[in-house]
Amino acid sequence: MLNEFKVGSFPLDGRHIIEASAGTGKTYSIGIIVLRLLLEKGIEIKNIILVTFTNAATDELSERVRIFLKKSKKYFKTGNSGDSLIDSILSKYEREKSEKIIDKSLENLDEISISTIHGFCKKVMKEFAFETGEILDNELILDQEAIIDRAINKVWRKEIVTLPFEEIEVLLNNGLKRDDLKKVVNNLIQGITLKRSNKTISFDEYFKIENRVKDFIEREDEIISEHKSEAIEIFSNLKTTTNKLPAFAKKIVDALEKESSTKPMFTAKGELLKQIVKNEFLTNTTLVKLYLDNMESQNKLSNMGKDLLMETYYNCSQKIVKVLEKFKEDSNILSQDDLILHLYRSVKKLEKEGKLIPLQNKLSQKYKAVAIDEFQDTDKKQYTIFSSLFNKEVSIFLIGDPKQSIYGWRGADLDTYLEAQNSVDDNNKFTMRTNFRSTSRLIEKLNSFFSINNPFFHEKIKYEIVQSGKGNEIDIKKDGEIVEPLSIINCEKSDNIALINGKIILDLLTSNYTIGRERVKPKNIGVVVRSKKEAKEMNYYLSKFDIPSVIYSDEKIIAQGSTHDFIQFLSAVADPTIDKLKRALITNLTSYTSVDILKLNEEKLIHYLEVLRRLNRTSKGIFYISHKILEEFDILSSIKDNREREIANLYQLIEILNSKERSENYTINEIIDWVIRVREGEVVTGDQYEQRIENDFSSVEISTIHKSKGLAYDIVFAPYLELTSKTNMDLKYKVDGKQIISLYKDEDDKNRYKVENERENRRIIYVALTRAKYKIFITSTGKESSLSEYISKFDDRFENISSNDIENIEISKYKEFDKEDLNDNFQRVLERSFKPQKVVSSFSAIDGKEHLPHKYEKLEIDNYDKFIFQEIGKGPTLGNFLHEIFENSDFTDKESYGNAIKYTKKRYPLIYRDEYFNMYKDMLNHVLNGNLYAKEVSDEDQQEDLFSYNSTFRLSEVSNRLNEMEFFYKVSIDSVEKIEDLLKDYGYSCKLKKIYIEGAFNGFIDLVFKYKDKFYILDWKSNYLGDSIENYSHKNINIAMDENNYKLQYLIYTIALKRYLESMDIDFYQNFGGVYYLFLRGIRKGKREGIYFDLPPKELIEKLDILILGR
Repeated sequence: MLNEFKVGSFPLDGRHIIEASAGTGKTYSIGIIVLRLLLEKGIEIKNIILVTFTNAATDELSERVRIFLKKSKKYFKTGNSGDSLIDSILSKYEREKSEKIIDKSLENLDEISISTIHGFCKKVMKEFAFETGEILDNELILDQEAIIDRAINKVWRKEIVTLPFEEIEVLLNNGLKRDDLKKVVNNLIQGITLKRSNKTISFDEYFKIENRVKDFIEREDEIISEHKSEAIEIFSNLKTTTNKLPAFAKKIVDALEKESSTKPMFTAKGELLKQIVKNEFLTNTTLVKLYLDNMESQNKLSNMGKDLLMETYYNCSQKIVKVLEKFKEDSNILSQDDLILHLYRSVKKLEKEGKLIPLQNKLSQKYKAVAIDEFQDTDKKQYTIFSSLFNKEVSIFLIGDPKQSIYGWRGADLDTYLEAQNSVDDNNKFTMRTNFRSTSRLIEKLNSFFSINNPFFHEKIKYEIVQSGKGNEIDIKKDGEIVEPLSIINCEKSDNIALINGKIILDLLTSNYTIGRERVKPKNIGVVVRSKKEAKEMNYYLSKFDIPSVIYSDEKIIAQGSTHDFIQFLSAVADPTIDKLKRALITNLTSYTSVDILKLNEEKLIHYLEVLRRLNRTSKGIFYISHKILEEFDILSSIKDNREREIANLYQLIEILNSKERSENYTINEIIDWVIRVREGEVVTGDQYEQRIENDFSSVEISTIHKSKGLAYDIVFAPYLELTSKTNMDLKYKVDGKQIISLYKDEDDKNRYKVENERENRRIIYVALTRAKYKIFITSTGKESSLSEYISKFDDRFENISSNDIENIEISKYKEFDKEDLNDNFQRVLERSFKPQKVVSSFSAIDGKEHLPHKYEKLEIDNYDKFIFQEIGKGPTLGNFLHEIFENSDFTDKESYGNAIKYTKKRYPLIYRDEYFNMYKDMLNHVLNGNLYAKEVSDEDQQEDLFSYNSTFRLSEVSNRLNEMEFFYKVSIDSVEKIEDLLKDYGYSCKLKKIYIEGAFNGFIDLVFKYKDKFYILDWKSNYLGDSIENYSHKNINIAMDENNYKLQYLIYTIALKRYLESMDIDFYQNFGGVYYLFLRGIRKGKREGIYFDLPPKELIEKLDILILGR
């Protein structure tokens, strides 16, 4: 029995396991636990470890801790944090002392250890290299597929190709495949071993039996002739109770008596043989006995062939792993999973030798509390590490939900969770029973749904009845009446599932359904499916009804159709010929049809070819080439189907290609070959290859159930939950606590697998249904499946919808959604998808500040102010758009502004709006005519004669300029603390990540321009600071500069320009005018607001340059 979890009062000492059912506020509770550890136990923030399983989850945890610390700070200052639970917990602590603890924790927030399991292992081996015996100076690789392939090839050539031909033939006849060997290797790396025979077998024994079978076949006529008289006599005398010869016996006698039929027993092998073996007397007939012996030899031969194949796979896989490990050792590289493996081996070795205690003591001295999130996704190695490394003085919190363990295919081991649960004292076993996600009415229905006996087909996993934690609930209603929270769609034909669900979604959007006061919109709906095929079926029908939808799946970006199409363009760049050009133009990325291509005039073709040839000659890299392709071939405007998703996919693909080019030094042809290999099956691993999820689309989200874990939707459709065991897949199951994979696929395998699979199916159903806040639609065809264990046909506990009634609904189109709203929301996808790459290292690599938007009260404003403050939009993609407008403009020619806007809009179809054309021109006019000073000003300084050059100047006077000046310079930073101290000495505020950088800095300066013999650095900033000019005063933009670490950024730019000018024998200090950061929203013609200027001291630049070079 688990105890009820009360986050504000449960004991913090010892080891705990906390079962957090879906929607019960797991991440919130971890944040509260951190606060209590700080204030109640007096543990410093640097002595706390939070571990989870994805980078996204670490970001979420980091943000949660930061928010809770800020709420606590607010509480101790005002008495109200804005969160009643936090208030009630904090009220127990002494204010003055607690406030100091919170302030110190906020100041040292970057010292808390929040990481993935891989990050934790790396940290331990680095910090405790002597104790673990692991000198971690290896290069860390995210993707080891290429070296796995090399190892397989090496062993394949040595162990397989060199076998005698007859042995290879045996293996091939039994299914030898390189892909299957790779499958075995990948599972072995995860700790999953191959099922093999317990018998000692050899090819010699196989060939002896094979020869016996061959001999029988060659002598079969002779054998029949020699023994048929005996057989005829015995079978002829076989009588039934009615004194008649049985039909099967008559058939055999007839066959033997006909001389033309020489092999009757093979004819009898099926139905007749079944009758023969029932009679022991008949089986003793010499001829029958000889046939049965031969059949036994054939069966033995078949089994031995499979055994030999498995033994070959096993032996080769062991050797491949050794080759792989030696290669990594010789090359001084490690994969992510190696980090876990190495630390696990170290722990086991120290434990065996009785030397673990010193490491335990050191770790336990440094870390006083450890919380492991998503613990149900752990495995034996990971649990061994955590359970062994810390002594009993350390508080350990294992937080997870066995009902949501659905990642067995990637190594998660549910038995490890249950083992950990058994090891914890009963007083420290808790369950979270309050659901803050779903309405009480929906929770009541889910409690009923899972109320069956043994709901998860596992005696140790129970369904705990949950209650709603929502107050002042709103509900989903139709025409003002509350609707049933869980509906079963009874669908007669499985082929109609997608159509029926699509029609119900259409009805939700076009009838008067509301959530609170808002009409139901596409973004309120999530469709959860198992496979890509199911997702595409739903997407197809929704698109038929003009309902916007987007698919999220586990499919890699490189597997998408848009990747294939884009590679056609890259191939045309690599080999710019007419044929390659036409092949690219006919893809879905352009508006051309095959007929259009035939009609394309020669001038247009020559233009396109010239574009390809220019790109072929450039040395600017794949990032530049890719964006030029998008621009020159008008791709973003041409994409029609699932447009927003496809554009986001393209941007993410370009990131991946750019990263591959930089990390592997690939040429464009090597990039193309790599993409083709991946599309053909080469495995790549890492979050960067997975399609990014953005929850702010104004679209129906179609997601695989695995991908939806951690997400929530107002309304959930689960059309394909009739899950069954698919025994044609790789069969994985447990034997005596060890995970194995079987390629035999015999009945024993299938039966064992069915048990494991049924358990996982039920957990998948739980995850799917618990994504919902207000309403669930489940589709049932009535067939036997994992779902049928929970509901019967027309189950009276829930609302039942007949598909016959739905089929009669007249198909219409959904025309209600706001396209502009969709585009605005999509910009948030681009903001996450279209990120500049870190190349070697960059400003962002050492920047330790959080870049957060300012929040100011909105004011009622008109015309240009309304446009620039409220209507133009926000986010990095807008910043890129505005940046390019300035880049494409002739500052000195006002008449050119319109052309610059028209040219730039092609690349930003989702940002640009025709109705604002004149406003964009006004923006150019204001910004390019704002007053630039050559000396820093305070708010009190108003007279222009205080400034050097005796007057102001404007960008509209500047003609000598260089856009996007790229820099790439040597760097060796061994102590960011020294840099921080130096900057503080000169009055510059900054916060850097505690890292070591050796190599080079790479980046781009927005603009370098020359005015009156002085060189200046300029950066465009679209930051939103508020809805009035006053928000962009020197004081406020100075705050923004500090908060975003922009001052460090321009100091790095200054060093880059210094090195460049000095390389051209130009005296930098004599010719450098300073740095401008222009906050575009706040700049007005002839005014000074929105403009930040600095001329950094010579001594600072010299000292910083030395520190960065490491000299």
